[in-house]
Amino acid sequence: MPRVAVIVSFVEQEYCRSMVRGIARYADSNRSWEWEVFLAGNAEVKRITTHHFDGVIFDRADPATLAKWKKTKLPCVEVLSSREAFSVNYDDQQTGALAAEHLHGTGKRLVALGSPKETQPAW
Repeated sequence: MPRVAVIVSFVEQEYCRSMVRGIARYADSNRSWEWEVFLAGNAEVKRITTHHFDGVIFDRADPATLAKWKKTKLPCVEVLSSREAFSVNYDDQQTGALAAEHLHGTGKRLVALGSPKETQPAW
C-alpha cells in the first residue's frame, strides 16, 4: 500500500484545511493508500525522504523547496501555487465567470473584487 506525505504550510488557512479534507475523503473512500500530514518548516518534514514515503502532496513551495522535491525522485503534486508540470491549479477565468454569473443571477449589477498584490491567489 503506497504511503503519501501531505505537507501544508498554513493549517489556519481554509484552503489548506480544505485540501486535507479532500485528501481524507479520497483516502477513506479509496482505501488504497495511507497518508500522513506534516507542517512545512517542521523538523519532521525531513522524515519524508527517510521513512519510505511513495509520494508527496504539498500546498505551495518556494523555488528551493521545489528543487529539493525534484531531486528526491518521489512523485510530487503541488496544489495552488506554481505552474510546474506536477501542480494542480485553478482556472482564474472560469472562477471569475462563475462568480459573475452567480452575482448577476442575484440581481447585482456592479460588483468588484480585489486583493493585495502579494496575496495568493491574486484575483
